Amino acid sequence: MNSSVRRITDGAFMTAIIGLLIVLDGQSGILLDGLLFWLIPIPIIVYSVKYDTKSGLMVAVSISIMAFMLTIVNIALLITFSNIIGLAYAFAINRKFSDNQRLLITFLATFVYYVLSMIVFAGFFGYDAVAELKAMTEFLSEFAGKLGQDPTTIISRLMQANPFFKMMMTFPMFIPSIIALMQTIITNMVAKVILQRL
Repeated sequence: MNSSVRRITDGAFMTAIIGLLIVLDGQSGILLDGLLFWLIPIPIIVYSVKYDTKSGLMVAVSISIMAFMLTIVNIALLITFSNIIGLAYAFAINRKFSDNQRLLITFLATFVYYVLSMIVFAGFFGYDAVAELKAMTEFLSEFAGKLGQDPTTIISRLMQANPFFKMMMTFPMFIPSIIALMQTIITNMVAKVILQRL
């Protein structure tokens, strides 16, 4: 088979697989959207490594346009950023970067998405992470006041007892950092297993 025909066929196949996942996500009541974000980089990585990053970009743009046609805006944005993460990982592989550099590039792409979704895109949909932390602190202060205790004592005790709470209160970017790190590690593990078979 002609290599350009094979390239187009593989790209259409990857786009169709993601399209099927998008339709299944919509039919399931948007239950798969969290899983989609972790899965979508893999076909883009495979395609971009098998051919090249430029061809992968074409497939990623096709998938993103299709996502905006088939699903709601926030899921389409999620899919678009998944494509960017896959392209970043594939770019690092195609340029023969070391494993550490590849993980760093993938982590940065993922972290940028989570920060944008937590701050910028969340504002479009009525969520404000800073206001949530402030509301949680106010609630704990009111709760401590009703118990007749000093609010700072309860918050400091929670920070001492629970390191996760302490990181969340002192460094609001902690949660996106941890999630981005987990996704980077999982993307790397799955991509390595699949790419060994190519």
